[in-house]
Amino acid sequence: MSTGTEDWPACPYRGPIRDDGAAACAAGESERVDLTACRQCPIPEALSHPRSCLYLVLLRANGEARFACRWRYSWSHEPAPKSWRDLCFCPYWFPRPRDEQLLADLATFRARVRKVMALRETPPH
Repeated sequence: MSTGTEDWPACPYRGPIRDDGAAACAAGESERVDLTACRQCPIPEALSHPRSCLYLVLLRANGEARFACRWRYSWSHEPAPKSWRDLCFCPYWFPRPRDEQLLADLATFRARVRKVMALRETPPH
């Protein structure tokens, strides 16, 4: 049985495969996942589907994949659905970029802008 990366589904949230045959999942705050858990996870399918939405939030909690919508989801009033299909077919759909790194770069850019704006708003001493 091979444990190479070719056996694992393509997923931008999975870290490198470690010596113990597991990987860290960034969707689950670096949660340890093995090959079986990774193959059962719906996140790679959600990302590769043509109707995957920019507003789709992907996460893993307690070993389960969960999904939320940045546009219309309220964490305080409803549990996060287990199926991304419950969220991605609404009138607010916006295409998700094919490259997940673009979203990470955007988050970094936003953080830099906030930092610069905070410096700009701070009066000089």
